[in-house]
Amino acid sequence: MPEKFNLQNTVYLPGKSVFLSAMAPECIDIKQYFREDEQTFIMWFYPGKKAMGPPGYCHGGLTSAILDETMGSCCWLNGYLVVTARMEVRYKAKIPVHDEYIATSKIKSIKGRRIIVEAEITDCNGKVYALSEGTFLSVSPEKLGSPPEYAKQVEKAARFFRLRQRGLSIKEIFKQLGRDLEPPT
Repeated sequence: MPEKFNLQNTVYLPGKSVFLSAMAPECIDIKQYFREDEQTFIMWFYPGKKAMGPPGYCHGGLTSAILDETMGSCCWLNGYLVVTARMEVRYKAKIPVHDEYIATSKIKSIKGRRIIVEAEITDCNGKVYALSEGTFLSVSPEKLGSPPEYAKQVEKAARFFRLRQRGLSIKEIFKQLGRDLEPPT
C-alpha cells in the first residue's frame, strides 16, 4: 500500500480519475493525494496483470495516461480547469507490473492560458521510470462543451474552481462539499 512512500503532509483525495478508475481492478489500482504546501499532485498506483504491454511490464499507453492524468489533476487542484494541448513522455525504464509506484506532478510555469507541467513516475526507492512535460490550456467550464447529461458534473467542477480561486485550501473545499478526506483502511 502507499505506506512505502513519503506521503506525510498530503491530503488524501477520495475522488479518482474517471478514466483510470473505469479500468478493471486487475489493470490498475490508484489512490490520489495533494501536497498543498508544494502544490504537488501525487498518484499512487499498482499496475496489475491486465496492465501489461510487454510480458511482465506496464503498457506504455497506460504509463502515458497516468502521466497525463497526473499533470491535468495537478492543474485542476491548483485552480485551473484545463485540457491537454501537448505532451511529451520520456520512458526511462520498463515499469514491472505487480509493484507500487507514484506519479508526481508540479506546475513549472504559466504563460497566459498555457500551463506547463512536469511529472515523473518513481518507485519507493526513487528509481525514475518515466518523465513527462505537458502544455495544458486553461478553459472556462462553459468552453468544455459538455453534453447536457454532464451538466451536474461541470457545475460541481465550476464550484470547486471558484472556491479554489478564492484561496480556499483543498481540505476547506472538500469540507464545504461534504467529502470525507480520510483514506480507506
